Amino acid sequence: MRVLTATIAAFFVCGGIAAANPLQDGEINPCLASADRPYSEHMIACNETIAAQTPLKTHIDARMERAKLYMSVGNWRRALADYMEVVRRDPTYAPGYAALAEARAFGGNMAGAIAEYSRAIKIEPTNASFWIRRCWMQARLGRDMPAAASDCEHGLALDPTAYAGRGVQAFIHLLQHNYQAAITEFDGELTLAATDLRARAYALYGRGIAKLSAGRDDGHADLASAQRLDPTIGDQYRTWGFSR
Repeated sequence: MRVLTATIAAFFVCGGIAAANPLQDGEINPCLASADRPYSEHMIACNETIAAQTPLKTHIDARMERAKLYMSVGNWRRALADYMEVVRRDPTYAPGYAALAEARAFGGNMAGAIAEYSRAIKIEPTNASFWIRRCWMQARLGRDMPAAASDCEHGLALDPTAYAGRGVQAFIHLLQHNYQAAITEFDGELTLAATDLRARAYALYGRGIAKLSAGRDDGHADLASAQRLDPTIGDQYRTWGFSR
């Protein structure tokens, strides 16, 4: 039986747990407990937790956390491997498929991301976030806008406060050159996203594009406000095909 090394054992000692014993359900997860430590220490803790003999939930939580660490430094391939192992070990774990979808999207595989979100939705059909994120992936893929819009509508029906859904609907309208509809949806997102600065930057910049495309000069003020909140938002929109 594999045992934990001294780095991880320290967490057990602090919790009054014998280091040589495997984790039991409900006991401390060293990977998660090290979240406030430097990247390298956090990674070591996660590696050791994954290598140790642990209950399935502990193992999955550690793999999900390690994958997030990989994603934070752009190493989506290693994140992908961890997420794939998560769903292999527990095919009923919807957040694993959702995370796998995000890793696939990061690598440019939008079709794969959509498929993973479809699996997550099959397991948790009332999760509004899954529907809205699949809406976004479909909009980015650009093959079936009616299906994308339907996903957003479904997500908002499940959670009318999910302002990201309004933002994605606005993006779809931008792609379809339906500028007044885009402005209306961005207005809705701005109303709901009162404290989310990134969402506000996204909505302001998108609304600015829609206004300028509709011949309204006040779009410039929206673009400027968005860039004050997030100086990178213009670059992000350019990657989506919108330049101003």
